[in-house]
Amino acid sequence: MRAAIRRQTDNVYRFRTLATAPNLTLITEALEIGERVLRRQKFLRLFGVGDMSPGSVRFINTLAMVIPELHLWVSTRRFDLVPRLGDWKNLHVMLGLDTTTRALDVADVKQLLKRRHVDFFAAWVQREERERVPAWVSVIFAEHHMRYRSAWSKKSIDARICRATIVDGAKHDNACIRCQRCFNPEKRWT
Repeated sequence: MRAAIRRQTDNVYRFRTLATAPNLTLITEALEIGERVLRRQKFLRLFGVGDMSPGSVRFINTLAMVIPELHLWVSTRRFDLVPRLGDWKNLHVMLGLDTTTRALDVADVKQLLKRRHVDFFAAWVQREERERVPAWVSVIFAEHHMRYRSAWSKKSIDARICRATIVDGAKHDNACIRCQRCFNPEKRWT
């Protein structure tokens, strides 16, 4: 996983630079990346690994503004930075929770869900069968790593669960392109 760690480190340093970069630098970089992604797909997931920082918030807002046809799927637990995101129609913010999330952070997420006009939704990583996922959570991910799937997920009947994270579920490759629940609110069930 050295390549992944190297990429993550590069991203951290780049976002650190973008925190104070001139607006023209942000716009140029956003156009370059946005156009490159659009050649392959109409969405970009940010922070499958890692999380937001002040520089990434500036970049996300710029990218959303200059490439409105690109859907930005932001996965985050940095609830303190979420209010800095703009109200962009192409911005879909997945607020990540699980059993380790502090009660204070859960309260923050509930407040964010109430007051925002853009597509904010809660997601839950379920690690054990007996966990009770709150009804206001829109998407559930069964704990999974590479090819590993939690054995309990084979009998999961919750309609909110991501089919690519369960035993004998959807193929993981290109599952997000096919499903789109996390960056298309019309396809989300709750």
